[in-house]
Amino acid sequence: MTEFDRLAPWKIVKEHDEINNRFLRVRNITFKLPNDEVMTDYFIAEKTPVAVIIPIKDGKTYLIKEWERGVNEVGHKFPAGRVDKGEEPKVGAARELKEELGLEAHDLVFLGETYVDPGFMTTLAYYFLCTDFDDLSHEVEEDPFELFEGEWVDFSSLEAMIYANEIKNPYVIVGFFLAKKKLEEENSQS
Repeated sequence: MTEFDRLAPWKIVKEHDEINNRFLRVRNITFKLPNDEVMTDYFIAEKTPVAVIIPIKDGKTYLIKEWERGVNEVGHKFPAGRVDKGEEPKVGAARELKEELGLEAHDLVFLGETYVDPGFMTTLAYYFLCTDFDDLSHEVEEDPFELFEGEWVDFSSLEAMIYANEIKNPYVIVGFFLAKKKLEEENSQS
């Protein structure tokens, strides 16, 4: 068997767009692999980065319930939204928090970032903790395309919901554990 680097980059032989609109770009790519095999019809989805915000006040966080179109069921999520082109993730996070919930952040703490599904998608998620904000929810205009219900729930109850498989959204799972770690670090220093 010929020696080759299994972790070498795959080379693009050809590609074309299957979809390219304001929400999503799907590229159909033919790759030449490091072992000289050719893989056709490999699809990569490109979506804009998202900011996920975990607002916490008095031990409670805002958890949204929304119809998840892709999996055809109601799911849970934190306030989140896309980061516009050229926009700093922290600025996008503050904007989304205000647009969705009417919460004006005084401070957003960056917790980390993850790829959603790096084998097939380019989407990068940025996570922020927000514990200092003003509630201006009375000023929020209802968006006819944002159909969700939400409530302030005990932050600590999310862990049990995750382990009971009630929460399946990776943004919530990752965001919860990043926020939990940050809050534990802050509590140990005080």
